[in-house]
Amino acid sequence: KKFGQNDIRNNNPKLVGEILESYLEFVERLETFADSIGRTLNQVALNFLIQRDTVTSVIAGASNKNQFLSNLKSLEFELSEDEIDHIDRIVKEFCLQNGEVFV
Repeated sequence: KKFGQNDIRNNNPKLVGEILESYLEFVERLETFADSIGRTLNQVALNFLIQRDTVTSVIAGASNKNQFLSNLKSLEFELSEDEIDHIDRIVKEFCLQNGEVFV
């Protein structure tokens, strides 16, 4: 993945080389899971946060009407405990591989 020549993300050390590839693989795994339950990654992410007792509010942006409507669909379902556990495993594995903190 390459960003444009003047893209500020080029200055972020976490967005180059093997680290970037690790992030992209992480997102791909989450997208595959979202697809398997018939949802978009954004819907799953918002729903996951909404179901967390430790999260008091979720601020979701939208650049257009379709994104806004997709965000609203995150309120139409509830992830099961097994699905939440599956997401937690994906996140935990990513964090362990990349020295990130898993909470």
